[in-house]
Amino acid sequence: MPDLVQEVLSDIKTKIIALPEFHKTKVLAYYDGETLLQSIESMVFPAVGVVYEGMSSKGTDGYGKAVDMQFGVYVFPTMQLKDADVLNATDILKLCRNVIIETCAPNNNRYKFSAVIPVDLTDRIAYVQRWTVAGTINPRAV
Repeated sequence: MPDLVQEVLSDIKTKIIALPEFHKTKVLAYYDGETLLQSIESMVFPAVGVVYEGMSSKGTDGYGKAVDMQFGVYVFPTMQLKDADVLNATDILKLCRNVIIETCAPNNNRYKFSAVIPVDLTDRIAYVQRWTVAGTINPRAV
């Protein structure tokens, strides 16, 4: 059985890389935020990191466990520490949102926009767009 989390990470990354403003050295995808933070220094700015943020139960659907999986699209507008260009960040967030919204994940469920919030990462600021996608997992696999 394919790993749906990895498929979704790859799908979101591919959608963002397809934007003319980005390329492979500007978009990273990881299972956890800690790995993303360790990779910031190798990123070309502005940059985007896609991170799996967990899942929450929606009950059972007769086939398995229905869940909402959460993913964060982290936007790093500049390399400068705590000197983020808000307009630039807004433009990047809009680009990312427009390429994801109203599209489907690899399991044919639509991505749902959840929130945008600034994130203080000790020495730099970033913005995170939160997205959810519905899925089903095998209860025996958890």
